[in-house]
Amino acid sequence: MEEVMGTIDQALIQAAVDEWLRGEDLPVSEVDSREDTSTEAHEPEWQRSTDEVTSQPARQKDLNCATGQQHSSVAGTLDRVLIRVIKQQVLSKHDVQRWMKERDQAQWPDWRTVCSWAPERAQAIERAAAAEFGYRPVLICQISTLVLADTLARRMDNDVWQKMIENAIIPVVEHGKKPDPEGRIVCVTNDPSSNQAASIMESIRTFRPDLAYADAHHVRAMIALLSPRQR
Repeated sequence: MEEVMGTIDQALIQAAVDEWLRGEDLPVSEVDSREDTSTEAHEPEWQRSTDEVTSQPARQKDLNCATGQQHSSVAGTLDRVLIRVIKQQVLSKHDVQRWMKERDQAQWPDWRTVCSWAPERAQAIERAAAAEFGYRPVLICQISTLVLADTLARRMDNDVWQKMIENAIIPVVEHGKKPDPEGRIVCVTNDPSSNQAASIMESIRTFRPDLAYADAHHVRAMIALLSPRQR
């Protein structure tokens, strides 16, 4: 009886894999419920053009990889960000399974863990995560941001400012706009969907923050410019 049930389970798993690789939407049960839900997930225009369904040859390649694995030995489900980047061909399920095998891990990792495993793909994954959770990308104007920071530094509580810097969150001015300390101020980070980012935004009392996404290396560059000038 156990052998029959094992065969049925394997058939169900393979059917789910086949459905996913055909490009059909996964049911809600296939999405990892542990993912952050700090904002409404509305996909912005900048990402829609890249969210293409995997081509047939690529699907077949992933299918071949998937059927060569023992699915019953992998626990949990892929989270929604990893599903997105696999559909975009940033990486494949085979890549993730290979990294899991190298680390003797039986549980599907979350997308942040995959970023740490494959730092060369972290930016693409982080961009996909921001789009998945509805955070728009921002292009930073350095000079205007420095002007804004000088003003905000005199107003903000030092502890809040330090938490922002420690978590790679900075107030910025977008290209094409002027500093407006009295208006809504954009704050950027490479991981806006994190619980830390949401908590810090709630702690700001001196201005109205609007959380958005910027690539990690741009955020680090601005922090390097701000740190000698502030505090």
